[in-house]
Amino acid sequence: RLWCLRSFVCRRLCSACGLRGRRFGKAGIAVEHALVIVNYGGASGEELLSVVTRVEAEVLDRFGVHLEREVRVIHGDSGT
Repeated sequence: RLWCLRSFVCRRLCSACGLRGRRFGKAGIAVEHALVIVNYGGASGEELLSVVTRVEAEVLDRFGVHLEREVRVIHGDSGT
């Protein structure tokens, strides 16, 4: 249950920062879930991690909370 609570709080913090649905070039944060980083087409791994870093920084600046990364990489084609 602790993970669920932490996830809920993190989502609320990201939403409160106005991050839900924001795009930064070819990558951004999903509208449906504030903790999901989306590649809208052609974003590099570096661009995706840049979005993650931006989220962490904005939450830290606004609330003084360090977010803990839970990284899960999903590949679109099953051949890799």
